[in-house]
Amino acid sequence: MMAAPGIPWAPTIDGVELPDHPLQLLKQQRVNHVPTVTGITLDDGSRFFEQYNLSFTDFVTLFEDQYESSRGQAELYRSESHVSLPGYSDGWWSAERAVTDQNFFCPSHFAWRSLAVTGSPVFGYLFASSSDSPIVHHSSELPFLFMNLTENASLEEWQLAEEVAMSWYRFADVGHPGGHGDRWPVWPQSGEAPILKFQVASKGGTQVIDGNQRDRQCTFMMEWINRTLRDGSVAFRGSVNISSLPKREEQEHIMVV
Repeated sequence: MMAAPGIPWAPTIDGVELPDHPLQLLKQQRVNHVPTVTGITLDDGSRFFEQYNLSFTDFVTLFEDQYESSRGQAELYRSESHVSLPGYSDGWWSAERAVTDQNFFCPSHFAWRSLAVTGSPVFGYLFASSSDSPIVHHSSELPFLFMNLTENASLEEWQLAEEVAMSWYRFADVGHPGGHGDRWPVWPQSGEAPILKFQVASKGGTQVIDGNQRDRQCTFMMEWINRTLRDGSVAFRGSVNISSLPKREEQEHIMVV
């Protein structure tokens, strides 16, 4: 979704296979009108920011510098709900969620809305469980999707894996991850924005949530992304980071993102 310059390893905009930036193509509705499953993990940006002891004050300074914004916008990230882990500061969690919004959640949210307006069936998800870490890193859903969990995976993790895998199988078969039912609602053309939150039973189980829950953050992020692309600036600093600090690391007519 982000493409260059936001993601250094993104596909090349060559004017042939990819005629323009994906965000521009979505705005112009120059996309294939096919059923789409697309989503993110809860902490998609966690492996792209390494300042684990970052104070919230320093986070605010980084945020204001990166986004040329006021402190008020940075404050939206002060009270992020997250697991409590030693060695991970509140400032790091704020930065991680900002990275997640910039590069994953907000572009996905924009895609959900843009594709739904065209009448294309859109199924969004937020993956909130991991089989190997309390943090739900980028691509944490893949071991569940391919039912390739570790030997010590719990029963509820295997149950979630079966649920996820069957959803994708049904989507590939009939173009709807819930089969012929309403287990996973399609994103409507306007109004409410339901997405499916996948998580193990002890965390509340899989449930439908409001995909507009981060509207304030995403309004800001998409304005910044559009401004950055329009100006041709390198405000992304050549990576998915919010700073220049070191990184840690179809069937034919159906598209899965």
